[in-house]
Amino acid sequence: MDIKHAVASRNQIPGDRSPLDWNNRQKLVPFVFLLPSLALFITVILYPICYVLWLSAQDWNLLKPHLGAQFVWFANYAELLKSKDFWSSILITLKFTFWSVLIEMLLGFALALFLNREYYCKKLVQTVLLAPIMMSQVASGITLKFILAPDFGYLNYFLKFFKIPGPNWLGDVRFALPSVIAIDVWLQTSFVFLVLYAGLQALPSEPEEAAAVDGASKWQIIRYVIIPLLKPVWLVILIIRIMDALRAFNTIYVMTQGGPGNSTKTIQMLDYQLSFTYFKVGSGASLAIIIVFLILAFGGILIKQLNTNQGND
Repeated sequence: MDIKHAVASRNQIPGDRSPLDWNNRQKLVPFVFLLPSLALFITVILYPICYVLWLSAQDWNLLKPHLGAQFVWFANYAELLKSKDFWSSILITLKFTFWSVLIEMLLGFALALFLNREYYCKKLVQTVLLAPIMMSQVASGITLKFILAPDFGYLNYFLKFFKIPGPNWLGDVRFALPSVIAIDVWLQTSFVFLVLYAGLQALPSEPEEAAAVDGASKWQIIRYVIIPLLKPVWLVILIIRIMDALRAFNTIYVMTQGGPGNSTKTIQMLDYQLSFTYFKVGSGASLAIIIVFLILAFGGILIKQLNTNQGND
């Protein structure tokens, strides 16, 4: 055996690799290609999450930099849970989410049903309906803020023709939150309409035709055929819109900045104020973690319902 091994070693060409070494190197190739994505994930996602978790356990006020960051464990969370502003912002966020998503779903479904047929200027109407989804939320918020202005806004100027006194839409506690909800409905209904319209286009025609042959009315076909068949689409829209509404910030910040008073101060607005107005970095990070868990809770419930529905199908 020693003689054979010596002969094999002598006959081996310099630079040759054994099959075992070559196989090991081939196994490493996929991991090499994953390195850029892994580096991006660590830099953009993992590190910020870990940093925010670390900040949430610190008592760090940037107005008092000489004190530095002090480790306080879960004291920031306990302080938030005792705060009236926190629970008030939770309630306002839930109101905003409920009404905006509900109106968007109903209005988007009505528009999808109305446009799911052939008629003159169909393409033009679809383009007009999809315009808000292509606009910047900040630019739209600034524009609509001028339209709703109490003194020179177009809306109150229009109401004067009918002898109706126009209120201060964004400066009155009674109208501020409904106005913000209406603006969100205008901006986001296009998305709901687009997805539901695509769902209607993908539905098979046989169930509707069978129901019509059995004598079902149009309303019965919508209620007992179209709506059940669109259930997965409804759930997908709910997941996306609820998660977006819970973290709504851009238009609210541009239009009201949480005011008047606290009437439009959502949890995202409260988080912004804690972090960048009062410079309580630890409390802001703690609230950000709570917002993430709140979104994950709602999203998890809806995703579970979606998976259950697909399993039953």
